[in-house]
Amino acid sequence: MQPIEFRTEIKENVIQLPDYLKKMNLKNVRVIILSDDKSDASKKCLPEGFYRPLQTSSYRNIAKREEIYER
Repeated sequence: MQPIEFRTEIKENVIQLPDYLKKMNLKNVRVIILSDDKSDASKKCLPEGFYRPLQTSSYRNIAKREEIYER
């Protein structure tokens, strides 16, 4: 396999090939999509608390050991 890289937009779920790749019509290819939009991807992967961490003078004030294990 030969790696080929190009930039394009996905419109209506269709990836447009550049003109120099049109000769690949009906060939089997492997497609890997890497998105440049990092803002949406990072918000989906990280928990909400990551963006607003708890601020406290001491973590001992959050909960006592017994409270942690109660359910």
